[in-house]
Amino acid sequence: MWRILRYKIGEGIGVLILVTIDLSNWRKIQMIRVIATVKLKEGKRQDYLKQIYKVMPMVHIESGCIEYAPYVDADSGFPAQKKLGPDTVAIIERWQSLNALKKHSTAPHMNSFRKATQEIIESVDLLILTPVH
Repeated sequence: MWRILRYKIGEGIGVLILVTIDLSNWRKIQMIRVIATVKLKEGKRQDYLKQIYKVMPMVHIESGCIEYAPYVDADSGFPAQKKLGPDTVAIIERWQSLNALKKHSTAPHMNSFRKATQEIIESVDLLILTPVH
């Protein structure tokens, strides 16, 4: 399976990374999904996104990382959609194992990221999920 990641680093500079992941035995993998909902101080979403785009390349090369990206509200038109709001970002993550997620949480670049964003974050809620087989 191929994954294409695109980053905007500075003005007009783009990076394309291709990664191969073997998921032929996906039922045997204890895959973990994380939905981190980050409530930010008013008007700080762009500041937060700048920081997360800096750390994303380091996260993507961590052992066990399958997906790690920020998401914001889509204008879907679905009446049942619960909106996050303009000052909230959801980080969607997929990890090959709980152990990989635990290592990610203590990685030096994540400690630096938390220090760089601590003044603009109001709260973080985590959902840590595993598939039902």
